[in-house]
Amino acid sequence: MVKLKKHLLSFNIILFISLGLFLIINNVHQVMAMEGLFHEEIQEITDTEIEENEEITNNISKTNIMTKEKFVSLHEIGHAVVAFELNQRSKEYPGLIKLKRIELKHDDEKIDGSTDFSFDRDNLFGHLFALSVYYGGLEAEKTITTTIEEIKNRGQHDEQDIEKTAQYITERGWFLGDLYLSTDSLEIRKDKIKNIAQTKTQEIIQQYKEFLSPLADELLQREIIGIEEFKRLIKELIIQKKPSQKPEQLETNEQSNYNHKKSKCECVIL
Repeated sequence: MVKLKKHLLSFNIILFISLGLFLIINNVHQVMAMEGLFHEEIQEITDTEIEENEEITNNISKTNIMTKEKFVSLHEIGHAVVAFELNQRSKEYPGLIKLKRIELKHDDEKIDGSTDFSFDRDNLFGHLFALSVYYGGLEAEKTITTTIEEIKNRGQHDEQDIEKTAQYITERGWFLGDLYLSTDSLEIRKDKIKNIAQTKTQEIIQQYKEFLSPLADELLQREIIGIEEFKRLIKELIIQKKPSQKPEQLETNEQSNYNHKKSKCECVIL
């Protein structure tokens, strides 16, 4: 009887120990399983955060890329502000140069921008001012600090107009002795004339630099801006950005006896 009790006691002890070990092992497995799930959740959260960050980065990158439409619009505004400012500076010679309107057309195949202006073709300064206007688009492009959407092909109208106008001026000997010498070759004469016109353009573009992008946005929205609307926009921008300054009276002289020549700055981009 004593032996039987000892065997039962031993059996109970072994059973208790076995049950304890079973519970311990089971808990270990549960803990390991929970840790595995925890790590999987962390990995899923990490992967999701990475994807979200990449999406945000891509969206930011896209917003920092200037569209072709905005590029062409800014280019045309460059022409426009030069023509407009030269008109404001030469009020003693009404009609020497006048901005008419700016237009932007675009479809699935191309973007076509144009700036219409006129100048007095009988006045040598009219041609020199026109030369500065032709530089306006190219100089406005230089103010762009963001990446531009890929452009497959663009016209060379400005470069052609610049070359043709400089040739026209120098062949007639205009500004001889003032801007170049009689001993200068034709190419040197053209370069000197172009440098003077370009320098004047650069000065005006810097003067209007903070207005270029807002005006380009307006052109994108309206597609056509006439001279009166352009003057109104300039006034509003001056008041917004420089409230302490009153905009000067902006006038255009519509009547004159000058022999006007209509001209157009065109920019076509594919």
